Amino acid sequence: MSVPSDKMVELSDLRAANLHLQATINGLREGLEAEAAKTVSAVQAGKAEMADEIAQLRLTIGSLRSRLETEASGHEASLQELRAAQMGEAVQLKATINSLRAELEAARHASTEALASQQAESAREQDALKNQIKALRALLETNG
Repeated sequence: MSVPSDKMVELSDLRAANLHLQATINGLREGLEAEAAKTVSAVQAGKAEMADEIAQLRLTIGSLRSRLETEASGHEASLQELRAAQMGEAVQLKATINSLRAELEAARHASTEALASQQAESAREQDALKNQIKALRALLETNG
């Protein structure tokens, strides 16, 4: 009867070992579940932090874009004002050039007329002098 009692002790030892293994497995499982929960929590916290950083970056980008668009609009308005001013100056310069051309043309015309008038006057004076010379020669020949 010692055999069955040995088997009982052996069974009891196996049960104890089995219970110990089961307790170890349960402990490991609980540890793994705790680590998994910590990992899930850390991942969620990381995602939330990244989402917050992304949101901040989007706000910053939106702010920069808005500021750049505002500056671009201001520069465009300044450029349009400058273009309008330059166009006005160009029109004014063209008008001044046209006026100066007209004055130059009038001065050329007046100069041409004055030269023609002087040439005509000079021709008349030459004719008068030639006539006087002829008259004086004739007078010298008759007196002479």
